[in-house]
Parts: sequence; C-alpha cells; structure tokens
Amino acid sequence: MPTRTTRVRDPESTRTAVLQEAARVFAEHGFSGASLREISERSGVSKPVIYYHFGSKEGLYSAVKRLLLDEYKEAPHEDAPDPLRPMDPEAEVRRLFEGLSDHRVLMRICAWSRLEGDLRNGLADLEVVDALRRRLTLAREQGAVRDDIEPGYLTIMLVGMVAFWLEVRSRVDKRAGAGPDDCDYLRQVVALLRRGISPSHEHA
Repeated sequence: MPTRTTRVRDPESTRTAVLQEAARVFAEHGFSGASLREISERSGVSKPVIYYHFGSKEGLYSAVKRLLLDEYKEAPHEDAPDPLRPMDPEAEVRRLFEGLSDHRVLMRICAWSRLEGDLRNGLADLEVVDALRRRLTLAREQGAVRDDIEPGYLTIMLVGMVAFWLEVRSRVDKRAGAGPDDCDYLRQVVALLRRGISPSHEHA
C-alpha cells in the first residue's frame, strides 16, 4: 500500500497525483463504484486534502473528465484531409479508430458515464467526432454521400461502431469470427460504409 503523504507545499503536484490515480479508479469502477478512500490510498493524498482541492467526489470526477478531454485535444493527431478532395471512407474510419484507441482510460470512463446516465463531457465533446461530422456534411454537399443520409446520425453510427468494438474486442470469441482482429473488423465497417453512403444506392 502506498505511503500516504500530504503534498501541502506543492498544490499542483498534489492535484496531478490525485487526478492520475482517480482516472484509473474511475475507469476501473465507474463513478458509483469508485471510492475516495481507494483514490486517497493510491495517490498518497489524504481525503481532506482531496476535498480541499476538488470539493467533492462529483467535483473530482468532473475534473478527471475535463483533464482527459483536454489531453485528447492537445495530443498530436493526423491532420485533417483536404476538404476539397473526395472523402475516403477507409481513411475516416481509421482516423476515428486511432484517435479513440489511443485514449483507453477516457473511453472507459465515457462508457461508464453512459451506463450511469451522465452524458456530460463524453464522446460527443471530442474534436475528432465534431470534425468527422463536418467532413461528412461537406461530402454530402459535394455529392459523395447520398442525400437521404443525415451526417449527424452517420457520425453517431460510425463512432458507435468503433467505440463499441474497442470496448468489447477483448471478449470477442469465435462466434464473431476468428477472434478480435482490428484490421478485419475495420475492413468490414469500411465495406458497409462504402455501400451504404454511395449515391448509387440512394433510395435502394
């Protein structure tokens, strides 16, 4: 068990230590299952000091989600494609997959938040999701996406397919094929996307 130390002389270090361990605990147990006692023991920061910095368990949870979202936004990501070029469905899916899979703790906390009914600071707040919606909107305006498909809904569908795969792939068994194969799964998502959004299949 970590030795508890109260970092009163270094408030920023204290906040960082608490936020790092709290993120892990919330990712493992969700908000309801997480305890300040465990966070205190794992961070080495006493509960009174945690309350001093964050006010409550709810305040700490909000701070953790804000931190993870900020880290995602500040992380280097592949530049957005030239908006004047035709949309590449495979590139869109892979960009989304890589952006989400690099932030597993954030993904787990977002999953817990959905289960617990807290939709604040979730996947919808990620820039990669908003950027995807904008590109799909432009693609429809350019005629690359059929007119009867709403870009906002399509964005939700794609995020859902990728996010759910990242959540469950470690438990996928032979009933879903040969096993959890990222490349094979993404290939099939792309195949569905190409056929589903193609104007040649409009109103089919």
